[in-house]
Amino acid sequence: MVSRMAQRRESARKSPTEEYLQRRAQIFDAAARVFHTKGYDSATLADIAQLSGTDTASIYYYFESKAEIFREAALDGFIDGVRAVCLIADTAISVEAKIREILIVIMETHEKHFPYTYMLIRQEVDIDRISEGDASWRASLTEWGGRFYDAVRGVVEDGIREGSLQSQLPPGVLAQTIIGLPSWTFRWFEPASEHYSGEQLGEAFAELALSGMRGPIPKRSSDSRSRDGKTVK
Repeated sequence: MVSRMAQRRESARKSPTEEYLQRRAQIFDAAARVFHTKGYDSATLADIAQLSGTDTASIYYYFESKAEIFREAALDGFIDGVRAVCLIADTAISVEAKIREILIVIMETHEKHFPYTYMLIRQEVDIDRISEGDASWRASLTEWGGRFYDAVRGVVEDGIREGSLQSQLPPGVLAQTIIGLPSWTFRWFEPASEHYSGEQLGEAFAELALSGMRGPIPKRSSDSRSRDGKTVK
């Protein structure tokens, strides 16, 4: 039997007022910050209620559960970032430029959607448990996660194939390394108080990644070069 609160919640969602949408957004934002700082398992509806300036009972008018809030908050920013990465991977630019742009856009996505994109990275929880039977959400997360990895791995494989990248590690490990560099910024990056922008951090990560994977430097047109007025062979 559907509870009275569930009926009220469903009715409000079908015909939302401006006040309802604003209040729901406030709770949504508070929840994202609680999840980011405390982690999913440690976060409580009471924490979310306190930060949003309401009571726990009122939250159920807007959301069915803590897991529902998490699911809605975690996915949109992630998808936005993956779409941007896939576009870069399909662009007709050099592999090195693609890796640089991918790392920049990942950090810019974290900056734009802070703290929402960090929620999935921050959690050390069972995603199946968070999905709570929401098969479509679980399928979307799997699909977009796969697209993200495949796009980055494809760029790495192209670089190894053409010789612009080189490494003793397999392409899959290199792809995970590239993805992992900006992922760990969840521990310290907060755009409002950070001295560096997402773009600047992405550039720095690109240098770290590329300096260890660049292929041989092409030979110059001449086999000799000048050093202190002397010719060096």
